[in-house]
Amino acid sequence: MKRVLMLATLAMFMIASVAQAADGYLFEIFKDAQGQHRWRLKNPEKRVIASPGQGYASKKYCEESVDKFKANLDSDKVKIEYYEDGGKMFRWKMIASNGQTVAASMFGYPTKADCEKAFADIKKQVKDAKVVEAPEKK
Repeated sequence: MKRVLMLATLAMFMIASVAQAADGYLFEIFKDAQGQHRWRLKNPEKRVIASPGQGYASKKYCEESVDKFKANLDSDKVKIEYYEDGGKMFRWKMIASNGQTVAASMFGYPTKADCEKAFADIKKQVKDAKVVEAPEKK
């Protein structure tokens, strides 16, 4: 009986994981503790993988930042820089022509190739990603 229950629980977890992954990438807009609007990019597993690293005075400006990020994924207006962080992990950041960081990865990858692959996946997947508002914390 315990084994059947374990298998049923595992099956439900796997179904939930597949359903969640089917949702795809999404941009989540939220207000930080200082009242600034921010966005975060989540992968299909709902892990935060990128953010702009700055807040915006209005939701409108934050949404425009998401649109610019999407539009510039294949643009020569930005440069993608891959670098090794202090923990010997590789990260990426998108840099505008004025030198400002547009967005950056939220965690490191073991190799530069893994980091490049992760960004290539973002380029393929996020152009049609939904933009949603995060529920407010109480």
